[in-house]
Amino acid sequence: MLPFKYSILRLIYPIPDTQLERDRPMLVLALGISRTGTDSLRNALAQLGYKDIHHGFRFIINFHENLQWLRLAHAQHARDKSCLTAEDFDKVLGDCNAVTDQPSCGFAHELLDAYPDAKVILNYREDIEKWHSSVLNSAEKFDAYPNRYEWLLSYFQSSLFWQQHIMTYWMWRRYFASDFKRNGRRYYTEHYQGLEDTLNEQGRPYLRWKVEDGWEPLCQFLDKPIPSEPFPCGNAPEEYLKRIASFQIKRRQEAERNFRLFCGVIAAGFAGFGAYIVYLRK
Repeated sequence: MLPFKYSILRLIYPIPDTQLERDRPMLVLALGISRTGTDSLRNALAQLGYKDIHHGFRFIINFHENLQWLRLAHAQHARDKSCLTAEDFDKVLGDCNAVTDQPSCGFAHELLDAYPDAKVILNYREDIEKWHSSVLNSAEKFDAYPNRYEWLLSYFQSSLFWQQHIMTYWMWRRYFASDFKRNGRRYYTEHYQGLEDTLNEQGRPYLRWKVEDGWEPLCQFLDKPIPSEPFPCGNAPEEYLKRIASFQIKRRQEAERNFRLFCGVIAAGFAGFGAYIVYLRK
């Protein structure tokens, strides 16, 4: 259940509300943090036959998911496990065989409880400093600190508003205590250590994997034949930013139209008021 203020915000910024039901089993939970090969892993899982792997790119494109992720975030913050069940996650993940990247990795422990039969991959990077630098040059620019103009535009287009609210203010800054540069390394360490401790306590098998490991350990763990194609790689920081921008073109154009219309109405209002004052002084 979301606070009442969101009912008001939905009147101002209308948004559809996803209510999926599970139509295929959840088979793989890849719970590594963003910028640890999540997009390469998404492409690899697709090549291995998994259908509809949820990734942060899908979250950005399908803004009708936003409200349910927001409900999950509120439940997590309130430690309300009754709203973090498989049924709750199915509302946004019900058509997926696998998950990777944000927002899923932010609910790693809850997903382990929700899908106890799914295989678990902890995708990581060997060099935490390279990971930290990669995030600073990609996701941090988009998710955490949009420039003032981008921030302003988000108030003139519904999907931009909800995306900004959820990823920037409710999830990203909460995970990193509003300061990724200072707290990112600590979060990285605690994320993986906490998951490994939980998985070891449960006796649940998992695969520690990095992109450089390629197909062999991944396919062995998932019991899949090794493809003949090279392992998919890509999504460097500059590529990431270009892809995000391409997703946002139509939304940004709509926001700019609405902003110009708003400015026009305000300008007309001031002009009319000024004319009225001049009229009164005659």
